[in-house]
Amino acid sequence: MLKVKRKYFDRGETRKLKEIKAVVIHWPAGRVTNIEALWKWMNKSSQNSYHFLVSKEKIIQTRHTDYRAIHCGHRTYRKKAKDFFGYDVCSSKDSPNNYTIGVCMLHDNENGSYDRGTINNAIELLAVLCIDNNLSPETDMLRHSDITNEKSTPCPKAFFEDDDDPDDLWKSFKFWVAAEITKIYKDIGMTENLEQKYDNIDKEK
Repeated sequence: MLKVKRKYFDRGETRKLKEIKAVVIHWPAGRVTNIEALWKWMNKSSQNSYHFLVSKEKIIQTRHTDYRAIHCGHRTYRKKAKDFFGYDVCSSKDSPNNYTIGVCMLHDNENGSYDRGTINNAIELLAVLCIDNNLSPETDMLRHSDITNEKSTPCPKAFFEDDDDPDDLWKSFKFWVAAEITKIYKDIGMTENLEQKYDNIDKEK
């Protein structure tokens, strides 16, 4: 069973998401590699926030997925983002933040690589988020740097290495999430409520 620790940031976001069109994957770069330390650092920040933090030990939900997080808005956007969200969303009048769930995966070392435990926790979380929000891992899971032109170091770094290689980690990761979705449907049945098995995400409003 997916275990998620609900530990919301002290500063609550009052603006609701307009719609959920995608899940955006991040890494915290060189800030911290400990999930509790990252939560404490982000709890003091007014600049960034994610809905979920994922490490090899645990998953922390920092805000309800009905509400907006600040994780993928910027002044300039890639063409891929404009084509996906629309040019009106990628403008000063709107933001991809209003249409996305942010998931930050903690890297294992300075090279940005992921522990297998982190990968496994993220796969299970993302599978549930995709099912709950009718999203496709292939088209509706995005990397932060797919959206913005902000960072010189791609975010998340590990998912941009060997990007032209058909066997790169990002493509494999999306496949693993899709396989987990298939497994969930097989285990619990298409007509059963997901809350019978995954009952600890966003139960409290």
